[in-house]
Amino acid sequence: MNRWVLLGIIIFLSLSPYSVYAENWMPDHYGSNGGLADDNLTIEKVLHYAIQDEYLAQARYDAIHKKFGQVIPFVQIKKVEQQHIHALLHLSDLYNISPPENNAADFTPPPTTLRQAFQASVQAEIDNINMYEKFISDEGLPQELRNTMNDIAKASRIHISTLKRGADNYYP
Repeated sequence: MNRWVLLGIIIFLSLSPYSVYAENWMPDHYGSNGGLADDNLTIEKVLHYAIQDEYLAQARYDAIHKKFGQVIPFVQIKKVEQQHIHALLHLSDLYNISPPENNAADFTPPPTTLRQAFQASVQAEIDNINMYEKFISDEGLPQELRNTMNDIAKASRIHISTLKRGADNYYP
């Protein structure tokens, strides 16, 4: 391949709002990717996908903190994500389901830029909401699971507006 074409592709990807970032390296069966693609859901699968997705959020914010320091609003959102994990782990215990391994850091390289961190985080929250809305619509799921997932989806909507405001502060 011509080196100028290759250089052009690299520049395009690095400037694109959809540039390669952590979730692009995530397996199709993991987190919100898995939850959205799976049409044969069980309580165990729903909890696994949900916990994995919350693990991904924690890993993403850890990678951002490691690269850029304690950037607001990532610091606050990370604390809320930990509460989501605790709520989902409690449900796993309640239903006697072993939680999935937390290997989310394997799928979460650090973002290249802070702008990319904001963009990827907003997209991840959108995917998270879509996954939870799919789970909530399953009337076969116990109401306690649906209630908890509805609460987490509401928090994710708040995260999106918080992340957008944060991005506006860095990129007015």
